[in-house]
Amino acid sequence: MEPLTSQPAQNQDGHSSQAQSLGASRKYFTPYLDGLHNCPDTQAIVVYNQRIDRLSGAMNTVLQDFNTALWIDDKIGTEFILNGKQRDGIRRIIREVLLNDMYMGDIPKELQETYGVEESAAKEIARRIVFQLFTPAIDEIKRAQKEKYPHRINPGSPPPIAPSESAKTPEQEKTLEAFEQGQQLGTFGDTIDLRKR
Repeated sequence: MEPLTSQPAQNQDGHSSQAQSLGASRKYFTPYLDGLHNCPDTQAIVVYNQRIDRLSGAMNTVLQDFNTALWIDDKIGTEFILNGKQRDGIRRIIREVLLNDMYMGDIPKELQETYGVEESAAKEIARRIVFQLFTPAIDEIKRAQKEKYPHRINPGSPPPIAPSESAKTPEQEKTLEAFEQGQQLGTFGDTIDLRKR
Protein backbone atom coordinates (compact mmCIF):
# COMPACT_ATOMS: atom_id res chain seq x y z
CA MET A 1 0.00 0.00 0.00
CA GLU A 2 1.57 3.28 -1.02
CA PRO A 3 1.39 6.41 1.11
CA LEU A 4 -0.89 9.22 0.00
CA THR A 5 -0.43 12.95 -0.09
CA SER A 6 -1.75 15.20 2.65
CA GLN A 7 -5.02 15.71 0.70
CA PRO A 8 -7.10 12.56 1.32
CA ALA A 9 -8.54 11.12 -1.87
CA GLN A 10 -11.85 9.31 -2.20
CA ASN A 11 -11.57 5.61 -2.98
CA GLN A 12 -14.05 3.69 -5.12
CA ASP A 13 -16.36 3.14 -2.11
CA GLY A 14 -16.56 6.87 -1.36
CA HIS A 15 -14.42 6.62 1.78
CA SER A 16 -11.47 8.93 2.12
CA SER A 17 -8.09 7.26 2.10
CA GLN A 18 -6.38 7.81 5.42
CA ALA A 19 -2.79 6.71 4.88
CA GLN A 20 -0.56 9.72 4.70
CA SER A 21 3.16 10.05 4.69
CA LEU A 22 4.92 12.79 6.58
CA GLY A 23 8.49 12.60 5.46
CA ALA A 24 10.05 9.84 3.43
CA SER A 25 10.00 7.05 6.01
CA ARG A 26 6.86 7.57 8.17
CA LYS A 27 3.47 6.21 7.19
CA TYR A 28 0.40 6.90 9.26
CA PHE A 29 -2.66 4.65 9.15
CA THR A 30 -6.03 5.30 10.71
CA PRO A 31 -7.88 2.41 12.36
CA TYR A 32 -10.23 2.42 9.36
CA LEU A 33 -7.49 2.04 6.77
CA ASP A 34 -5.64 -0.54 8.85
CA GLY A 35 -8.84 -2.64 8.91
CA LEU A 36 -9.38 -2.16 5.19
CA HIS A 37 -5.81 -3.27 4.54
CA ASN A 38 -6.48 -6.48 6.52
CA CYS A 39 -9.58 -7.46 4.50
CA PRO A 40 -8.75 -10.69 2.64
CA ASP A 41 -10.92 -10.11 -0.44
CA THR A 42 -13.34 -7.78 -2.22
CA GLN A 43 -16.42 -9.19 -0.47
CA ALA A 44 -14.82 -8.59 2.94
CA ILE A 45 -14.09 -4.99 1.90
CA VAL A 46 -17.74 -4.47 0.92
CA VAL A 47 -18.99 -5.91 4.23
CA TYR A 48 -16.43 -3.87 6.18
CA ASN A 49 -17.42 -0.62 4.48
CA GLN A 50 -21.13 -1.37 5.07
CA ARG A 51 -20.40 -1.67 8.78
CA ILE A 52 -18.42 1.58 8.73
CA ASP A 53 -21.29 3.36 6.97
CA ARG A 54 -23.63 2.43 9.85
CA LEU A 55 -21.49 4.22 12.45
CA SER A 56 -22.53 7.60 13.81
CA GLY A 57 -20.71 10.65 12.49
CA ALA A 58 -18.63 11.06 15.66
CA MET A 59 -17.61 7.39 15.76
CA ASN A 60 -16.80 7.45 12.06
CA THR A 61 -14.67 10.55 12.54
CA VAL A 62 -12.63 8.90 15.32
CA LEU A 63 -12.16 5.85 13.11
CA GLN A 64 -11.15 7.68 9.93
CA ASP A 65 -9.62 11.00 10.99
CA PHE A 66 -5.92 11.45 10.26
CA ASN A 67 -5.54 13.02 13.71
CA THR A 68 -6.34 9.60 15.17
CA ALA A 69 -3.37 8.13 13.30
CA LEU A 70 -1.15 10.94 14.57
CA TRP A 71 -2.43 10.45 18.13
CA ILE A 72 -1.67 6.71 18.03
CA ASP A 73 1.79 6.95 16.47
CA ASP A 74 3.20 10.28 17.59
CA LYS A 75 1.59 10.68 21.02
CA ILE A 76 0.80 7.28 22.53
CA GLY A 77 3.30 5.23 20.55
CA THR A 78 6.15 7.61 21.28
CA GLU A 79 5.32 8.29 24.93
CA PHE A 80 4.95 4.60 25.82
CA ILE A 81 7.74 3.47 23.46
CA LEU A 82 5.46 1.06 21.60
CA ASN A 83 6.70 -1.07 18.73
CA GLY A 84 4.92 -1.34 15.37
CA LYS A 85 2.90 -4.41 16.37
CA GLN A 86 1.66 -2.66 19.53
CA ARG A 87 0.68 0.49 17.58
CA ASP A 88 -1.17 -1.68 15.06
CA GLY A 89 -2.85 -3.36 18.02
CA ILE A 90 -4.11 -0.03 19.31
CA ARG A 91 -5.55 0.69 15.85
CA ARG A 92 -7.30 -2.70 15.87
CA ILE A 93 -8.62 -2.22 19.41
CA ILE A 94 -10.00 1.24 18.61
CA ARG A 95 -11.66 -0.13 15.46
CA GLU A 96 -13.15 -3.12 17.29
CA VAL A 97 -14.56 -0.97 20.11
CA LEU A 98 -16.08 1.49 17.62
CA LEU A 99 -17.58 -1.39 15.59
CA ASN A 100 -18.78 -2.88 18.90
CA ASP A 101 -16.78 -6.08 18.38
CA MET A 102 -14.90 -5.58 21.65
CA TYR A 103 -16.06 -4.58 25.10
CA MET A 104 -14.38 -1.31 26.08
CA GLY A 105 -13.46 -2.69 29.50
CA ASP A 106 -11.26 -5.33 27.84
CA ILE A 107 -8.83 -2.79 26.37
CA PRO A 108 -6.16 -3.09 29.13
CA LYS A 109 -6.31 -6.88 29.13
CA GLU A 110 -6.06 -7.03 25.33
CA LEU A 111 -3.07 -4.68 25.32
CA GLN A 112 -1.34 -6.82 27.93
CA GLU A 113 -2.13 -10.32 26.74
CA THR A 114 -2.04 -9.87 22.97
CA TYR A 115 0.51 -7.10 22.56
CA GLY A 116 2.75 -7.47 25.62
CA VAL A 117 2.15 -3.98 27.03
CA GLU A 118 3.05 -3.71 30.72
CA GLU A 119 0.00 -3.61 33.04
CA SER A 120 0.22 0.00 34.27
CA ALA A 121 0.96 1.28 30.74
CA ALA A 122 -1.97 -0.75 29.35
CA LYS A 123 -4.34 0.78 31.91
CA GLU A 124 -3.10 4.31 31.19
CA ILE A 125 -3.37 3.82 27.42
CA ALA A 126 -6.93 2.52 27.89
CA ARG A 127 -7.81 5.58 30.01
CA ARG A 128 -6.44 7.89 27.35
CA ILE A 129 -8.32 6.11 24.59
CA VAL A 130 -11.56 6.59 26.52
CA PHE A 131 -10.96 10.09 27.98
CA GLN A 132 -9.11 11.64 25.04
CA LEU A 133 -9.75 9.84 21.78
CA PHE A 134 -13.32 8.60 22.35
CA THR A 135 -14.60 11.82 23.97
CA PRO A 136 -16.52 13.10 20.90
CA ALA A 137 -18.25 9.74 20.44
CA ILE A 138 -18.48 8.43 24.01
CA ASP A 139 -22.28 8.63 24.30
CA GLU A 140 -22.77 6.59 21.12
CA ILE A 141 -20.11 4.10 22.22
CA LYS A 142 -21.73 3.69 25.64
CA ARG A 143 -25.17 3.15 24.08
CA ALA A 144 -23.85 0.47 21.72
CA GLN A 145 -21.86 -1.24 24.47
CA LYS A 146 -24.86 -1.28 26.84
CA GLU A 147 -26.96 -3.00 24.18
CA LYS A 148 -24.40 -5.64 23.25
CA TYR A 149 -22.70 -6.25 26.61
CA PRO A 150 -25.34 -5.78 29.35
CA HIS A 151 -23.94 -8.81 31.21
CA ARG A 152 -20.53 -7.11 31.42
CA ILE A 153 -21.80 -3.95 33.09
CA ASN A 154 -21.70 -4.65 36.82
CA PRO A 155 -23.90 -2.38 38.97
CA GLY A 156 -21.76 -3.12 42.05
CA SER A 157 -18.58 -1.81 40.45
CA PRO A 158 -16.16 0.43 42.36
CA PRO A 159 -15.98 4.16 41.51
CA PRO A 160 -14.02 5.22 38.44
CA ILE A 161 -10.40 6.29 38.52
CA ALA A 162 -9.88 9.82 37.23
CA PRO A 163 -7.66 10.22 34.16
CA SER A 164 -4.08 11.34 34.65
CA GLU A 165 -3.65 14.94 35.67
CA SER A 166 -1.80 16.04 32.52
CA ALA A 167 -3.58 18.30 30.01
CA LYS A 168 -7.29 17.76 30.54
CA THR A 169 -9.73 18.85 27.86
CA PRO A 170 -13.01 20.62 28.77
CA GLU A 171 -14.83 17.29 28.23
CA GLN A 172 -12.46 15.59 30.67
CA GLU A 173 -13.03 18.37 33.21
CA LYS A 174 -16.80 17.75 32.94
CA THR A 175 -16.21 14.04 33.42
CA LEU A 176 -14.06 14.70 36.49
CA GLU A 177 -16.71 17.04 37.93
CA ALA A 178 -19.33 14.32 37.41
CA PHE A 179 -16.98 11.82 39.07
CA GLU A 180 -16.47 14.10 42.06
CA GLN A 181 -20.26 14.45 42.39
CA GLY A 182 -20.52 10.68 42.63
CA GLN A 183 -21.68 9.87 39.12
CA GLN A 184 -20.35 6.64 37.65
CA LEU A 185 -18.58 7.66 34.42
CA GLY A 186 -15.37 6.58 32.75
CA THR A 187 -12.87 3.87 33.52
CA PHE A 188 -11.79 2.08 36.62
CA GLY A 189 -9.29 -0.72 36.73
CA ASP A 190 -9.96 -3.00 33.80
CA THR A 191 -13.66 -2.11 33.62
CA ILE A 192 -15.54 0.69 31.91
CA ASP A 193 -18.74 1.84 33.59
CA LEU A 194 -21.37 2.40 30.90
CA ARG A 195 -24.28 3.22 33.19
CA LYS A 196 -25.66 6.72 32.88
CA ARG A 197 -26.81 8.25 36.12
